[in-house]
Amino acid sequence: MIKAINNTTVEVTFPEEVDTDVKASDFSIDGLEIKNAAIKQSNKKAVVLTTASQTAEKEYVLSYKDEVIGGFKGVAAVIPTAVKMTEFQNPVVEKETTQVGSHKSQQAPLGTQVTLKAQVTVGEGQSKANIPVTFNIIDSSNKETAHASLNQPIIAEATTDENGVATYTYTRYASTAYELVTEDEVQVYATGNPTARDFSKVYWAAIQPLALTEVTEGNNLNNGAKKVYKVKLAGGSGQTVNVGFLDNVNVTPDKANKGVTVTDPTGKDLGYPGQFTTSSVDETNNKQVKITLDKKGEATFTLTGSSETVTPFVWVDRKGVNNTDPTVGRFDKTELVAFAPPVAFGKIQNMELTLTALGTSNAAAFKDGADAKIADKLGAQSAYTYSNDVVNSKITKTAASKLADDLENTGGRDYKAVLKDKAGKLAPSGTDVKVSVKSGSALTTTGPVYLVDNNTSTVYRLDSSKSEQEFTLKTDSKGEVSFTLIGKKDSYATPRALKNLHFLR
Repeated sequence: MIKAINNTTVEVTFPEEVDTDVKASDFSIDGLEIKNAAIKQSNKKAVVLTTASQTAEKEYVLSYKDEVIGGFKGVAAVIPTAVKMTEFQNPVVEKETTQVGSHKSQQAPLGTQVTLKAQVTVGEGQSKANIPVTFNIIDSSNKETAHASLNQPIIAEATTDENGVATYTYTRYASTAYELVTEDEVQVYATGNPTARDFSKVYWAAIQPLALTEVTEGNNLNNGAKKVYKVKLAGGSGQTVNVGFLDNVNVTPDKANKGVTVTDPTGKDLGYPGQFTTSSVDETNNKQVKITLDKKGEATFTLTGSSETVTPFVWVDRKGVNNTDPTVGRFDKTELVAFAPPVAFGKIQNMELTLTALGTSNAAAFKDGADAKIADKLGAQSAYTYSNDVVNSKITKTAASKLADDLENTGGRDYKAVLKDKAGKLAPSGTDVKVSVKSGSALTTTGPVYLVDNNTSTVYRLDSSKSEQEFTLKTDSKGEVSFTLIGKKDSYATPRALKNLHFLR
């Protein structure tokens, strides 16, 4: 196979591996000078020919050792001026900072896949498609120790799509002798212009290399409340990890969020973390917050505060070891990092919820087969949301009317819940309201029980193996939640704060 990769590169693929002494003089192209020939690093069957500039769309004939082996069509010159690793978006924060928006590292357990992406930049009006990009991946773990990784280097080439993005997916299997984190340095460059390159890192371990999980629920908390997190670092016994707020990265001290502080597992108040633009990369007087891990590589920390929103994250400070931007006490884009969602502390008004049952407590059960339509919609799922029928941008049938058709002859009992604050103000449309439902049957076997959210036209099938389930419903513009419980004969459902509801003939 012969293919012009770009304006000065032609790739020739042979059926077998090529001798290592391949020379440019072995090849000839009518009307085009061959300047160099080299075996492709990632494919020993392929020879890459460097040519003089080709004439776009011109048909060329290629000979190998004086024998014509095929031809190709010349292409216009498209040499990338830059290549950048696609960065990964961090949780969104309000402040615009230089490092908060994204990061350039990935992490994964051994045996799982990681996908690398690189974006090329080309001249105005030039095509970004089919440009070769090389990924050079080297395990940068210390190979001189007894616990060194056995992962071998990888050199792989991928061509860009129409958006100029080249993609390569790979995995690692070899581990260190302990549960230590190993790391790959990834160099990516344009095959036709190696000076256009970028760098990132991938961290591996037998388990997730670094994990940050929420111990306590809720991310909208009253002032003075506590939010607890757990950190786990693979092979991290006795090590320290840094705790930061994305909102406080690369800001001036006066712009830092200071209303939320960190408490370590011993109860010591560590203050708030900050990484300021007024401190140079060599200074250590940033407001560092560090947590020491136990023998399992684990630790908890607590956030508490008032009238502030922060986005917590943890990272392992590499301190200049195998890092492209070595700094001390500052988060660098290629360091091992884990993020948590934003958490807000503020004054939360208590809402009053009034739940009203309509109709009788002994509601009509659905007849055999009456639930067939909703059961068909649900399939193996536990929930299904109806949508509008739209033809030529016009709604021909609403989701609510489609749901009503499917609920014909299913009986059941309707409920309304109204959410207000103490001043009587209705909750905004779309406010979450949790409804807990106990269900069961007087018989050994019975048909299913369904909960219908009338505001969102969603049907939920209750899990018969669970005695109680919780559902999150949405208020409408009146601050109301409207739902219906339906079931077969001798089954029952009990919404929270109501007496048992039985389904009869």
